[in-house]
Amino acid sequence: MRSLPSLLSLMLLFLAACESAPSSVTEARAAEQIIVELVDENFVRYEGDRIPMEDFFYEVRVSCRDAISHGKPVPWIEVHTPADGSEVPGAVFQRLQKGMWDAGVGFIDPKL
Repeated sequence: MRSLPSLLSLMLLFLAACESAPSSVTEARAAEQIIVELVDENFVRYEGDRIPMEDFFYEVRVSCRDAISHGKPVPWIEVHTPADGSEVPGAVFQRLQKGMWDAGVGFIDPKL
């Protein structure tokens, strides 16, 4: 029978291996930064182009998978409000946030 300390050590090792999110903001910001601007309910501005939100999710998913496959930290996202100052409903930000988490982003910094 294994001793309690060795079982605890195994559990701690397992939990540490399962951690996928950055442990701190500093660690997250060491990764690639992706800047996105909310345009309206269905579009964002990314790298100067106005694109559908779903296309942006795909781009981010590809970036996250690429980072993971190369042993790098996943990108983090900086979200900006529309440049024209218009209001974006909270539900739109929530949709963007959910899409980013689903894509594998480790940290989102809203500049709303």
